[in-house]
Order: sequence, then C-alpha cells, then structure tokens
Amino acid sequence: MSKILIATANEHKVQEIRSILAPLPWEFLSLRDVDPRLELKPPEETGCDYLANALLKARYYGEATGLPCLADDSGLEIEALNGAPGLYSHRFLSQCTHQYQKNEHVLELLSQRPWDERRALFRCRAVITGLEALLGPGAPEYLEAEGICPGFIAFQASGQEGFGYDPIFFYPGVGQHMAQMEPELKNFISHRGRAMRQLACKLGDLFLAQPTT
Repeated sequence: MSKILIATANEHKVQEIRSILAPLPWEFLSLRDVDPRLELKPPEETGCDYLANALLKARYYGEATGLPCLADDSGLEIEALNGAPGLYSHRFLSQCTHQYQKNEHVLELLSQRPWDERRALFRCRAVITGLEALLGPGAPEYLEAEGICPGFIAFQASGQEGFGYDPIFFYPGVGQHMAQMEPELKNFISHRGRAMRQLACKLGDLFLAQPTT
C-alpha cells in the first residue's frame, strides 16, 4: 500500500485527517511514524496566504522524507477584527503560553460586541504533493482544496472536544460550540473536514481515471 505523510506535528489534526480520509486506498502516516523523536524541525511559515503555507510545508516534508505529503494551513477570521487573526492564527497573541489564554483574549477583544457583530469563519487550504508516486507519470504537481466553516465567536468558551479556537467558535447550524461536538460531527461540518473531503474526491477521481493494465 502506498503511503502519504500528513505533514503536521499536531496529533489532533492527524486524527481528524485520518478519520476523514479513511476510505482512500492509501496509508496515512504521521510525522511521529517517520520521525519518532520529531527531530525534523518544522519550516518557517513565510507564505503570503494559506495555500502558499500549505505548499511550503508539503514540499519541505516531502523533500525530507521522500514521501507524498498532505499539508494544510488554516485560520480563524473574525469580521470585527478585520479578518484577524487569519493567516497568523497560530502565532496570534504569542505572549500567551496556552491556547485557552488566547481564547480568553479574543473574548475580551469582542466583549462589547453584540451577537450580530461576532461573525467569524474558519478557513482551510489543503494540498497533496508528490502525486507521481501515487498516480504515476503525468500526475499534476499537486492537488489543492479549500474549506470554509462560517459561524460566530461565542460570549464564552465551552466544550472539551477539539483544539485551538474550537471552544469559542459557535456553529449555528447545529447550535453548538465546535468544542462541544462529537468528532464525527465536527469532521462533517468543519473547514478542515470540507477541504479534506474535496481533496479526497479530486484524488479519488484521478486514481479511478488511471488506465488499467
């Protein structure tokens, strides 16, 4: 079975992506599978947008491991903050030691905003590189997909599931914070889930279009 590296050290992301892409006929490896001590340091994310950062990570880990790589870059975009933290979501409020502190700071920044001024969305761009190893000569350089999940910044954090900004992100379609959702539901509606399913469809279509011998 061919292998694809999920190019992130975030084990929460690895679990989500593996669950979403489980029907595909390839084995999805984590960085810990190929680098148990995580000695391979992550690249600096210097891209000008999500797609550039996702490609940067996929190409970096692909060159280092010789494997096809799946990578994504995502962020939380808050309308009242002119789209911040956006591309810099991971580095936003870098003085905070823990994610819950960042979440509390975001709530403070919006503390005077009514509900209709708390619109936000999660955005994800995902890519797969090294496609020749999976599909043979003539495969495209990479595949890419985008997923968006619209919602609101809640008035307070809630929920123990998920990670990152999930506890303060409210999805009105099901009336829950992202961190309150069971993993299967979150994977269905999340920005990452939408991007990964779109990517899986594109990859599956190319796989099925291969000539049989």
